[in-house]
Amino acid sequence: MFHHGDKLVVVKAVATVDVGQKLERNTTGFIQPLHQPGIRMLATSGWSGPKDNIHLIDNELYTDLVMKAARSIGFKLSKDRWDAGYRKAKPEEEGRSQACHIEKKLSLWWVRKCIKYAWRSGSRDVVRPEDLRDKFNLPDAMKEACIFLDHTACHGVSTSILPFRK
Repeated sequence: MFHHGDKLVVVKAVATVDVGQKLERNTTGFIQPLHQPGIRMLATSGWSGPKDNIHLIDNELYTDLVMKAARSIGFKLSKDRWDAGYRKAKPEEEGRSQACHIEKKLSLWWVRKCIKYAWRSGSRDVVRPEDLRDKFNLPDAMKEACIFLDHTACHGVSTSILPFRK
């Protein structure tokens, strides 16, 4: 149990996963279908971490994929002083701190899962990105997802995820 403002929050453990690193300032969370309980993927913030845990997002891979996806749809991830740790960021590293947020990584993981499902089920006639939703014929459990975080989402998360929702 813990308190949040004027509310008492009762918490139940739903999963225990070894993340292979000390979690100090990392955000943690998971994604699950909106109308079907059950964790699908867990994540920690950052651009490094374990690569061989099937229950945990590969931070290096998904930070890179988020940066590429943002560029491909014309979304600019804002620069941050932490983009390259304690040194000056190279142009290709700008936005990395924003890309390593778990909300973006989990959202992209979900989109990739839906695309993989659609391709396996034969929906390969997609011409434009806006056709994806109608052509995929996804099961109800994959149409909507909910992300749970261990704290309030960072400022600007809803505007940064919006392009991926479209």
